[in-house]
Amino acid sequence: MSLMIENVLSQLANLIEPHTLMLQYNRIYFLIVLFLFPFFGCERASIPAGENPFDGIAPDVATLFAPGVVSDSTSMEFGISFTPDMREVYFTSQKADDETFSIYGARYEDGQWGGPEIAPFSGEFFDADPFVTHDGSRLVFFSMRPVMGVETGGMPDIWYVEKDGREWGPPVNFGAPVNLPESGEGFITATDEGTLYYSVMNRVDATGNHDVYRARWNGDSHVAPEYLNLSIVAEFSNPFIAPDESYLIIDSKQAGGIGGADLYISYREGENWSAPQNLGPLVNTEGDEGTPALSPDGRLFFFSRDGDIYFISAETVLRS
Repeated sequence: MSLMIENVLSQLANLIEPHTLMLQYNRIYFLIVLFLFPFFGCERASIPAGENPFDGIAPDVATLFAPGVVSDSTSMEFGISFTPDMREVYFTSQKADDETFSIYGARYEDGQWGGPEIAPFSGEFFDADPFVTHDGSRLVFFSMRPVMGVETGGMPDIWYVEKDGREWGPPVNFGAPVNLPESGEGFITATDEGTLYYSVMNRVDATGNHDVYRARWNGDSHVAPEYLNLSIVAEFSNPFIAPDESYLIIDSKQAGGIGGADLYISYREGENWSAPQNLGPLVNTEGDEGTPALSPDGRLFFFSRDGDIYFISAETVLRS
């Protein structure tokens, strides 16, 4: 475990009062490694020609994203997502004066990313891992905020906010069957058809680790989630599902990995999934990699590494 994660674990230990020491560690660790993403099927918004901040940019090596603005050497950043035009970015961070982890937003204007600010719906409670839906109408995240005034007992839920004109509306709890009182939910992603993939801790019908669940969209609502057996102990998970559901990327510590937490890819084979494969040294290092994401246009792959956010050509990663 990296020194940075150890430091954050120490900070968060004061936020939660679990019943046992082991439960305390598991719940706090869940918050650090759970690291979020869309839901509901919808059309992807097109990016106007010449307005994409990443026009002509697709590095073949992992590159630090927006150093000094988004990737700040004095704090930890992870869990990134863009609006469909890629001119707004949201991510998780805890700056020097912050009391907890919050969701920050930044805009691309005049050829550069502007200084980030805490999103209007965040800043009071532990919030992390934003994901903007395909059409930009909603942003999903996980949070430890109370549900209808009742504390969650140290387990986060999935929440969302909706666009109201140019602003985000008030946070709404995703509700059952995605959220359940006895478990912790986070890092949600979705296919173009609306099927959800997300990370769950402590559900009795699975391993009790950071498991991956899938909730299919039947056209009207999401059906009861099902445990996804990936033939891997997903110590962290944070599942990113491809928009066409052809592959799934998770982060986990595995024997024979390159370093701490590595990113792994599993390909869909009908109703089954291939054995997860390490994404290799183009992405993974001796440090901790996690929170996989894809740019709205599908060209760039984003991920966190030891408290900073990096990106690389998606074609290069998937080709390798």
